[in-house]
Amino acid sequence: MSAISVAVLLLLNVVLVYGQLGPFINPPERPDNASPDGSTNPVYAVGNPLNITWTPVTGTADLTIWQTRPNGSDIGGLQYLPNSQLLNQSYYYWDAIGVNGKDGQPNFDLAASNIFHFDLYENGGTLASGLSLWFNLTNATVNAQGSVLSTATSSVSLPSSTRSSIITTSSRNSSSQTSSSPTSSRTSSPTQSHVSSGLSSGAKAGIGVGVTLGVLVIIGSILGAFIWNRHKRNAGVNGSQLANPYTDNPATAELRPEYKVEVDGTSRQLTPMESPRVEMDGSPQPGGPVELPSNRYH
Repeated sequence: MSAISVAVLLLLNVVLVYGQLGPFINPPERPDNASPDGSTNPVYAVGNPLNITWTPVTGTADLTIWQTRPNGSDIGGLQYLPNSQLLNQSYYYWDAIGVNGKDGQPNFDLAASNIFHFDLYENGGTLASGLSLWFNLTNATVNAQGSVLSTATSSVSLPSSTRSSIITTSSRNSSSQTSSSPTSSRTSSPTQSHVSSGLSSGAKAGIGVGVTLGVLVIIGSILGAFIWNRHKRNAGVNGSQLANPYTDNPATAELRPEYKVEVDGTSRQLTPMESPRVEMDGSPQPGGPVELPSNRYH
């Protein structure tokens, strides 16, 4: 056989092998004896990127994803990744694994099963030409083994490379928070001192009521003293008038109506039964009763 014939045979072999969709590279191609619930399944975390690769092909390829039960039966039908149809390259970069059905992402419930596999279809065909190994997806509520976790104790089993990346990011965040703590404390101190120095609305109301009552007490004390002094002064005037039986006119020296002259020339205060007698014109007579003229009845 000539060298040309050998070259042609090798070329035909390459065309036959690579003219169809070949096996997956990442995730690996599924072996015949693989089990979907095996503990050796690759584990990928939701939200992390994944680079899916397969053997190069000459035509286009459609990349699909399936959800599988632990017994190997699929749940529902196939779903596509964002822009995973009519691919001209032998790889697909899933920049962020998502299963919420938003922005072209597939929609899966990890609580039903977290086991998945990829299929490749050549040039829009309906028969899968490549089947990937089963893999497990995990998130904050479902671990790598498919167990649903409570919110308080949820933990995610991730590959070592992913865990180290998360630890590095957490350390950076912690250091940035630590470095910003002094600034935060210095900034908040004036605000706290300002708040503590202010008076509450209840204290202000109490001060207002106390001041008002104090003013009223002072005004009442002044009015009470004024009224008492006036009453005392009036009582003194009345007392002096009653003590002096004569009028204020020294020229006349007439007795007041409250007094009368006795026979011996002394004066005393009239009793209530001895009110001054009044003439017809209403003027009081301090000298006592007056006899009428005798010729008045003749």
